[in-house]
Amino acid sequence: MGNHHDSIALDWVRGEIQDTLTQGQHALEAYVENRDDTARLRFCLNYLHQVHGTLQMVELYGAALLTEEMEKLTQAVLNETVANTDEAVEVLMQAILQLPQYLEHLASSQDDFPMVLLPLLNDLR
Repeated sequence: MGNHHDSIALDWVRGEIQDTLTQGQHALEAYVENRDDTARLRFCLNYLHQVHGTLQMVELYGAALLTEEMEKLTQAVLNETVANTDEAVEVLMQAILQLPQYLEHLASSQDDFPMVLLPLLNDLR
């Protein structure tokens, strides 16, 4: 069974999370356009860290787990320890785009059930 959460807390932070994810998406896109500009990727990492902290604060652990894995992969790209940077960036973009959909699901069902995120989590790992 999923983890029941407080929908009021999610409603309170969802807009800010979306805005921060959009900033992260733009930073990641800028990095893709110029791979030498690692500052853009660091901005993306900082935005993901903000989202992760917010999700932990409102006890959305499935979504927080997703952002934690996103942070780890972003750091691995920065450290140049991933086998395929193109694939890693593509998976990061997928995750940035999928997280708001998962939050929308949480808003309607109130069950933080990360099993639906498992394929994406595996890709991030």
